[in-house]
Amino acid sequence: MGTHISSLMNNTFSGKMPRGVFATLMRKDPQSGECSVANLARGERAQRRTDSRRPIHRAFWHDGINPRREPEMTSTRPAANADGMRRHNLAAVLEIIHRRRQLSRTEITRASGLSRSSIKGLVAELETLGLCFESEPLANNRSGRPSPMVQPRPDVLSVAVMRDANGITVALATLGAKIVWRRAVPLPRNVSARDTADIVATTIAEARQELPAGAVLVGIGVATPGFVTGDNHEFVSASSLGWDAEPFARYLTEATGIPAETRYDGHLGVLAESIWGAGLDRKNVVYFYGGPGGIGTAVLVGGHLLTGNTGIAASFAHATVRPGGGRCWCGARGCFQVEVTQYDILQALGEIGALPELPPEAAEDRSPRTVYAPPHDDDPVLPEPPQSPHERLESYLSRTGAALRAAVIAYDPELILFDGFFSHLLAYDPDALASYCVISSFDSMRQRVELGTPALGPDLLLLGAADLGFRRLLADPLGVIGGQPAGTDTTANPVTPHTPANPTAPAAEPR
Repeated sequence: MGTHISSLMNNTFSGKMPRGVFATLMRKDPQSGECSVANLARGERAQRRTDSRRPIHRAFWHDGINPRREPEMTSTRPAANADGMRRHNLAAVLEIIHRRRQLSRTEITRASGLSRSSIKGLVAELETLGLCFESEPLANNRSGRPSPMVQPRPDVLSVAVMRDANGITVALATLGAKIVWRRAVPLPRNVSARDTADIVATTIAEARQELPAGAVLVGIGVATPGFVTGDNHEFVSASSLGWDAEPFARYLTEATGIPAETRYDGHLGVLAESIWGAGLDRKNVVYFYGGPGGIGTAVLVGGHLLTGNTGIAASFAHATVRPGGGRCWCGARGCFQVEVTQYDILQALGEIGALPELPPEAAEDRSPRTVYAPPHDDDPVLPEPPQSPHERLESYLSRTGAALRAAVIAYDPELILFDGFFSHLLAYDPDALASYCVISSFDSMRQRVELGTPALGPDLLLLGAADLGFRRLLADPLGVIGGQPAGTDTTANPVTPHTPANPTAPAAEPR
């Protein structure tokens, strides 16, 4: 006790202790019989114990929420009890590890706002659950003992599924969204949602055969074209696949026994890019994705994902860019996704030699124009005159520019990302696309918009789907992995952790 008293005094008084202060500190409490310094020490120890139960406010990635904001110390929804606060803090620390992928305990302390001793205990509990591991600290020139590095375990995996007009892609990803296994399965567009779920289940079963002992699949995230509706995002309506209000996530859960969730692919793309990619420090982002089945768009404004009443907010695929043009499934003519297609752009770029080789996607026109064209239409399509490849590309740039201009006026973005076939169009003539983002001739009012491609590359949608598959785990790691759902008396029921095959294994390398 004497050492603690001396330390406390040295921290409190920089010079000679004022007269009478020592006597006051050493005065005994009439009820406890302990001096005031002992009471202070006991209070400090109690505060350190309380720290690990103090709730951290966690900002989730999903609809209408800033996907990049780090956990904070304050909470507008304080946990009802100590166990709830502990769960909350465990989830918040795991979220930080998931977003940062590898960081020191000191950095986790700084990001969370909790004390070092609290973070040490929380990280140790996550390590016991088999969700992360510590490694030797990185060498640096700072004084003092370096902090151990923390990173997610490589054998806790999410299943990412992407469905488009060409087929399905199934991938496995670690916490931190690193893909370690993938397989593409070509499918015709008319395969039913239930049959597609069965094919995904078979592919997952094949993947399990290649996993190390002890690996666990915690969830399935699906990136799908079309609209995802319902209170729990359970219904998928994608005309490019012939699906109408299909409960695809439920089919997947029934076929695999793994909890599954679906989201619109554009939303998952912009969210993943804002967590790990080019949108990391950006609050206002517009995302354009062009695929074989059409166009997807998504928007972040002030760091918040726009979804609207039914999830179709900012859907520029149905903006009219050519009045009197081809018929779209929405009933209108000249929609963006009908007048600018993957097939058309790749064919034109191939004819002028702008592509090293023509990709397989250019071999067949699977665009919405060929799928939605009615057999008999009394309102004929406005014909286009014969054009050279360069002239066709100029028309595609003009139509894309019309959608770009509408996005700039409506959302005032700082960054516009072009993914899929739009990245080819950006590479062909970036200045032409940038010109459509200039709204005023006054220099002081010119929009400063950066145009670019996703930093996460072609894996962007898969990484977004993998992040979705981890959401249950990230919300309650103790319940999902520890077998202790919320409301369980954890003092009476010991934690049943996930037991990894090699507790000190390094993170798996993507392949």
